Amino acid sequence: MPKPMKRRVMLTMLACCAVAATAANAQDATGSDKAEKAMAMLQQKFEAADANHDGKLSPDEAKAGMPRVSEHFSEIDADKDGYLTKGEIVSAMAAMKAKRDAEKS
Repeated sequence: MPKPMKRRVMLTMLACCAVAATAANAQDATGSDKAEKAMAMLQQKFEAADANHDGKLSPDEAKAGMPRVSEHFSEIDADKDGYLTKGEIVSAMAAMKAKRDAEKS
């Protein structure tokens, strides 16, 4: 897959999860359902990738189970501890979505 397309796929995946994270408190049942589904998908992918079930992804776990996230590991690793938590992934997705939305304006 060409690099621009990979980035677009990553942004789309991250935006989807960011929407889920930010819309979790939405009053609209339809939006709430979408947010719940997106968060459930993220949770499922994260748990499947977390081979040792310690609640965080090492670079190897991310590469094996969440390759798109792995490509941006150092960007997502906010505290630079060498691991990714689900919270860091959600935060990175929200930031990427905000950046993308700002670029549209």
